[in-house]
Amino acid sequence: MRRIWTVAMALVVGAALVTSAAAEFDTSKVLVKVKNGVDLFDLSDQLAARGFYMESVTALGGGRLDVDEFALTARESAPAFVSVRVPQGADVRQAVRTIGGIQGVEHVALNQIFRAFATPNDYNATEQWNFAKIGMPAAWDVSFGGSSSTIVSVVDTGLYRGYNDGPANILPGYDAVDNDNDPSDGNGHGTHVSGTVAQATGNGTGVTGIVFNASMLPVKVLSDKGEGTLEQVANGIRWAADNGAHVINMSLGCEATEEGCDDPILHESVQYAAGKGVFIAAASGNASASVVGFPAAYEECMAVGATGSSDTRASFSNYGTALDIAAPGDGIKQQTHLFTCFGFAVVGTPNIESCSGTSMASPHVAGLAGLIHSAASSTVNIRDVIESTATDLGTSGWDQYYGWGRINAAAALQAVSGN
Repeated sequence: MRRIWTVAMALVVGAALVTSAAAEFDTSKVLVKVKNGVDLFDLSDQLAARGFYMESVTALGGGRLDVDEFALTARESAPAFVSVRVPQGADVRQAVRTIGGIQGVEHVALNQIFRAFATPNDYNATEQWNFAKIGMPAAWDVSFGGSSSTIVSVVDTGLYRGYNDGPANILPGYDAVDNDNDPSDGNGHGTHVSGTVAQATGNGTGVTGIVFNASMLPVKVLSDKGEGTLEQVANGIRWAADNGAHVINMSLGCEATEEGCDDPILHESVQYAAGKGVFIAAASGNASASVVGFPAAYEECMAVGATGSSDTRASFSNYGTALDIAAPGDGIKQQTHLFTCFGFAVVGTPNIESCSGTSMASPHVAGLAGLIHSAASSTVNIRDVIESTATDLGTSGWDQYYGWGRINAAAALQAVSGN
């Protein structure tokens, strides 16, 4: 089964999906992690003998290959994971058990569904209160929009490039949904998130972004319905890390209570990126739950909760022991495409919509991380800077509702500049 991650308002549809209060999967596929040195051709034969089909191989650095391509091009002794097709109508949990019994198989994962963490909000914002709240004008005095040498990857629904006021510096990206190089956004969530990070600024039109001089690396892991599988998310993380990202933002996830949400294949992909020095910001989730969703709950990620204009926790924002930081996420005005926070499309105009969710909070942290990366030396620990300069909210010090507090971009940039 493929675990699917989607926008909060998206409907999960399709005959191949199993949906319940505890789990959502695509029953057509499972993901298999194999031990080092396993002969993939032999594994393919063993799978076939049991009625399964090895569909593709994901290399450590991302990208889906067939087994012949992997054998010819890959240098690692084992891939990140293998995608295995399950016969229509088969019991996927039984498939997990059967495949798990094959010699050389280390782990079998249900292909979990992930969602972008946005939630409906009335369009009533007239200004970007969020940037004033975190001190962006003073931060820009230290580093005006950062540098194009800083690469920020938004791993989401992709990026729409049809408007003049989008991010100014866009690098060639990747679509893990269709396994091609066209990460166009047919949903709008990723475009909204990307705008908070790096919307073109100072051009007299539209809205602004935090690190607007940075280079954007769009990676599409969620479909135009706003949903994506564990296979796609894990693949996209690895691809971004291998293609130069200094910062990754993931405004997506699944709730910690959902079956298959916390899986080694996902965690190893996050660890792979972190091991390359990538700073990862991830949304905590929108269920108002006392536990942070995944991947945000992994220690390698900075788990971001949402606050409103009065510096109080947004009612929908997940909290708990894994929460690291808070950022504005309630009524965030930004450009989007085909997405109004209600799921209605307005075609042909540069939608500037006020949306809410931890999806909207996380890119504030990613943008700030990019600004710090541009302004500071390579020895600076971005996480430490963000946490130590945050405006303390709630009880003194760390607490489960705000983490270390709400980000303070002005204080963070002053800290790394020595002022």
